[in-house]
Amino acid sequence: MYSSNNSSAVNNAILVAAALSSGAYIVLPGIGKPYFILIAISAIGMLMNINKRIDFIPVLLSLVLFGYFFIPNLLFNGLGSSLEILNILNFAIAYIIFSNTSREIHSKYFRILLFVSILAFSYEAFYRFTHPYTLGQAVASDLDSVDMSDSFYPYKSSSLMYLNSNGVGLHSLFLLGLVLYCRQILPQLVSRKEFYMFTALLVTFCVLSLSRASIILAGVIVLLFLYLNSSLYSKVISLFISSFVFALGLFHALELLRSDFSFESKFEILNNTIVYVSHIDFPTLILGNTFGNPELIFNRFSGFVGHTHYFTLVFFGGVAGTSIFVCFILLISSKNRYLFLFVVMPFILIGFINARVFAHYFYFYMGYALALLSAFENHEDLVLKD
Repeated sequence: MYSSNNSSAVNNAILVAAALSSGAYIVLPGIGKPYFILIAISAIGMLMNINKRIDFIPVLLSLVLFGYFFIPNLLFNGLGSSLEILNILNFAIAYIIFSNTSREIHSKYFRILLFVSILAFSYEAFYRFTHPYTLGQAVASDLDSVDMSDSFYPYKSSSLMYLNSNGVGLHSLFLLGLVLYCRQILPQLVSRKEFYMFTALLVTFCVLSLSRASIILAGVIVLLFLYLNSSLYSKVISLFISSFVFALGLFHALELLRSDFSFESKFEILNNTIVYVSHIDFPTLILGNTFGNPELIFNRFSGFVGHTHYFTLVFFGGVAGTSIFVCFILLISSKNRYLFLFVVMPFILIGFINARVFAHYFYFYMGYALALLSAFENHEDLVLKD
């Protein structure tokens, strides 16, 4: 009896650590980021549950993706430059820990994941808006010393979670996608009121991040959810609203094209990717480069590089690494249409603008989303058929 109780306590501790981890990616006074300790505990829990009867093909492919990027960088650049790649393991951690668990357990720990993330986003937004930065220099909260009436960038720079608040926007966006996905396949996970509350809060955090891409995509996936769950009349209204929003977004994009440096940089990245592919030698094109400053590795770049999926994959992964990544994404997408629509598709779209291929939350949420399919037996109607 004691052994059974002890085992149950350990499993609960592992589930709590895993549920807390992604939301705890925030610098706390005197502590740092609790995420690293929590995800390490979760990794140990994954190893303890490695004998679960699950579909290990996604896990194996994620490990191939991890090994392809991690091992060469570890050998040539050391562990320090390879830490970001460890985030790929979050997929296996979440998938294995949360697979084959009951709906009740999923409901409990999903709420923990959401509440902790919302607390972290709230604290991050409060700190960032009360500690604006301009060009690396702290600005007084009354902003008397600097004229920033035409700029919101000072309110993006002092994030406690990422290099800037774009990362918060992306994190909020993918957690929103996970909430919509969960509501679509397992409505009993949270109540209707909780669903509305979590959705509204996560959309709000996307807005507070000041990340235009995250705000737009948050609107897109919410409209998509409404479209999928509404009557024919409502679908027509949703399409009309979507068309109107798309037209406004297009006009805004054209205006940014003429005046916004951040928007212009995306075209510089695309151009630099084309220049790189056109001039690099064949072996490097196939195998990619180890991690480092791209401008020091390849001297033909002009302007911005990085910050997009396609550049990171082509430059550091080459054709081989990009192919493994694409196969992994396709495999996950094939498991469930809603997983693709609400989690994978936003990741692909925003990757053309501003996102990191090895974002910790994306792999964790994908693993958790896939594990949810094992929370109930009769989900065949949700799985894509050949």
